[in-house]
Amino acid sequence: MTVGWIKLHRKVIEWEWWDDHETFKLFIFMLLTANHADRTYRGSLIKRGQLRTSRDKLAMATSLTDRKIRTAIANLISTKDIEVTSTNRFSLITICSYDSYQSLVVENGQLFDQPNDQPNDQLTTNHQTRIKENKKVNIIKRNQIKERREIVFDAFRKYCCNLRQMSVITDGRKKAADRIWNRICKHKSDKSPEQRLKLYFDICNSSAWMTGTAYGVKPGWKAGFDFVARDNTITQAIEGVYDSKK
Repeated sequence: MTVGWIKLHRKVIEWEWWDDHETFKLFIFMLLTANHADRTYRGSLIKRGQLRTSRDKLAMATSLTDRKIRTAIANLISTKDIEVTSTNRFSLITICSYDSYQSLVVENGQLFDQPNDQPNDQLTTNHQTRIKENKKVNIIKRNQIKERREIVFDAFRKYCCNLRQMSVITDGRKKAADRIWNRICKHKSDKSPEQRLKLYFDICNSSAWMTGTAYGVKPGWKAGFDFVARDNTITQAIEGVYDSKK
């Protein structure tokens, strides 16, 4: 179980088992592996705050000896931090007052773990702020990508009047526009992106082969946006393969 996280209050340093390394380590492992919601496992209900395990598994996971595991469990039972119900197949460990460590709140119809103590409210606020900031950043990035695509499409329509024009902008053509932008406009230059696009599309628009006027080209064929957006086409155009003077 390596997905998600738990919350640990600073008051844990005042806990009576804080300086007992084996007991503290085992209890933290239990917090990390206990169910945060009720679940059924092989016909048995494992409730929130419980874990189905054995001393052997605990020893293997924590690198503690069996004797230290037994001692740590006895310590936690004595202070009513856990309860243990054993069967011939496994032990069911219940973390007492689990909600005191990982209480629940509901936000926007979703259930979240949340500590009860007021000082940790700031952590939740910071987390929510980061989520909002990330959403804003993602919106800005999406708008920038959309704007770049429009620049590419507009430049093609404007400078490639001799080529076959687009009637539909598909998802594939949006990705193709991204490819043109990255190949033609992304690198540093003293020219603006629009100027660099014009240079590239002028090469395409003046090419006898792309416009279908070259000898041997199938009658009626013209290159379109999909063709000029290919990586190979861009490379060959830059190298002068499509230069109408050659």
